[in-house]
Amino acid sequence: MRLFPIRCRRLPKEHQFDRFDLVEMTATKASDLHPESYRVDEASIRLIERSTLTDEARVQLWQPFISPSLKQLYADNRATSQSLGIIKPDHGRVTFSVKSAKDANAADRDIAEQVHQMQQSSFLEDPLAPLEKPEFAFEYQFTSGGHPHGPMMIHDWEVQEAYRQYKRRYGDAALDQLKRMYGETFPARNLHLIMGTMLAHPRTFIIIGLLRSGLNPAELADGRLLGHIVTHDGVTRAVDCLSGHSLEVANDVAGPNTALRASVIQVNRIAEIVASLTDHKSPKQSSIAGYP
Repeated sequence: MRLFPIRCRRLPKEHQFDRFDLVEMTATKASDLHPESYRVDEASIRLIERSTLTDEARVQLWQPFISPSLKQLYADNRATSQSLGIIKPDHGRVTFSVKSAKDANAADRDIAEQVHQMQQSSFLEDPLAPLEKPEFAFEYQFTSGGHPHGPMMIHDWEVQEAYRQYKRRYGDAALDQLKRMYGETFPARNLHLIMGTMLAHPRTFIIIGLLRSGLNPAELADGRLLGHIVTHDGVTRAVDCLSGHSLEVANDVAGPNTALRASVIQVNRIAEIVASLTDHKSPKQSSIAGYP
């Protein structure tokens, strides 16, 4: 699902959430071309429970949404306009690299700048404490299904926040530590890439998030957790709303305004904002260099 707008920094402290937390919100099917898009009433967001899921339970939530390859994800995009997916780079064929943010290609710089501005500004609300502008662009180059891709910039808040924390902890050794984590540790822990498109580039996938686990999703039984739907007083709560089947049932029962209760996998700061950008056409229509 693409849930937007969700500006975590502007949520009340008691309702700010992290991955895999159980949250409740009211969402309406968005009018854009992405079949996964839902517009959220931010005032309705409630943190229900901090995650207590085991590693296996977490993997079982996202395992059903893994595509065999990025090439297959592109084929699905052409056939159904699918705009979100998860892929696993081929074993031993992923490389992490770092370069100055100003040396990123123009399209990636444009996305990063829009994300940064949306994090900080609001015409109707008090300004937030300014965030440090990204100093570096972090990229993965990989093969998927035997086909080479990248280098592709990681448009995810997590890697930038990790670098900020590493600078405080390791000082001048921060980049070396980050390279070891993202270039060695993560690939060794079944690294998967969350891919998404933007409205201005509906046929181009970019990296909007990372998943990793000590468990190999391919070795787990194909199953879904928390997949039931409960209707009470005219409000439908879909638990595990990541399941497309559950969403379809919820829409049939509750109509266009559906209360969703979800174990959140991919609602993180940058990915949320990148997703929200899909609701507004970018004035720049240039292609993103290095992507098929």
